[in-house]
Amino acid sequence: AREPVANLPRQGRRRVALARALASRRPLLVVDGELDPTLWALLPGLLEQAPGVESVLLATATAGDRAWAADTVALVSGERLVAQAPLAELVDSTDPEVRSVLSWVSR
Repeated sequence: AREPVANLPRQGRRRVALARALASRRPLLVVDGELDPTLWALLPGLLEQAPGVESVLLATATAGDRAWAADTVALVSGERLVAQAPLAELVDSTDPEVRSVLSWVSR
């Protein structure tokens, strides 16, 4: 508690950012990148106790387990939204642009 946030290791800074986001009582929680496994395990319980948080946006460049479990995945290329659907539907797409963005996904 006495240590300045800037002096904390990366995971410590992410934990502080998550705590601040949950305390802000906004309807959307934005998570930029992966959190450590301990935080991911705690997140569902924290969200149940966070009044007003209706959605969580995870910005990541990899399709891990969380992407497969997400209600909706948005594919972005450059500054443009290419497609939005559950990842299983996107993976089955024959659209060349969707296929190009999904080149990093494996089943």
